[in-house]
Amino acid sequence: MRMTAVLLSLWAAGVALVLVLEPAFWRPQLAEMIPPLALLAALRPAPPAALAVAAVVVAPWYVAHVNPMLWPDRYDAAEAAAVDDLRVRVPEGAEVITDDPGLAWRAGRRVPGELVDASIKRIEQGQITTTVVVDAAATDDVCAVLVWDDRYGDLPGLADRLAAEGYDEVARYGGERVLYEKGACEGGSIRPPVRAGRTPAEVAPARSPG
Repeated sequence: MRMTAVLLSLWAAGVALVLVLEPAFWRPQLAEMIPPLALLAALRPAPPAALAVAAVVVAPWYVAHVNPMLWPDRYDAAEAAAVDDLRVRVPEGAEVITDDPGLAWRAGRRVPGELVDASIKRIEQGQITTTVVVDAAATDDVCAVLVWDDRYGDLPGLADRLAAEGYDEVARYGGERVLYEKGACEGGSIRPPVRAGRTPAEVAPARSPG
């Protein structure tokens, strides 16, 4: 039993060391500590009195922090407007790039896989840059870019670079919140690129709006 306790303690200590030294980890990764600590607790159960005291101390903190998950706030008017715009402006099957992927999810639209995690840590580590966002926005699958806070709002030159790729600013929701739409997706359909010798008016839409 003692050897088992030592091994579990080493496991917990190793995980704690990785969490401290690895800058890419977030607070939710503290859950990695649960398995070794739970096994240690099962191996050497604490006295009931100690557990009762711990529960009394931890319960207020737990209730305060679990409240947003159990009873989340409703979307405000700006968020609701953005979700509605994404439903209307982004065709089904097309993708939207945003620093708040939850809005895209509520609209039933996908975010490119490599940009689902729009955390500030990825930006600080150079994994998400203006070039990365613009290159993804230039792909055929992406029809819109929704900037919702300073994560993408602070990317230098993003608006100009998107404009160069055929994006127009189509909606604002206050402050730096702005929706850019690719011209080829305007009207809820994806139009094919104009080939040499053909005018835009001669290019039939790939599918009818809606």
